[in-house]
Amino acid sequence: MLGATRKCKEMWREIRKADFRKTGILNETNIRLLFEKCGGYIYDLLKLNDPSEIISVFDTGSDC
Repeated sequence: MLGATRKCKEMWREIRKADFRKTGILNETNIRLLFEKCGGYIYDLLKLNDPSEIISVFDTGSDC
């Protein structure tokens, strides 16, 4: 996992940018933006291939 810390920091930066309304909640559109910017990192770290997989893994409340 070389570079995992750097990749995570970059992903957090992009998550904050995607949440431009500052609601603290990422919706499907925000997740697509995140995947556009950090899709390679997401695959490297989590082995998720697309935004719908991110939603299925992390949307525990099924509200997205």
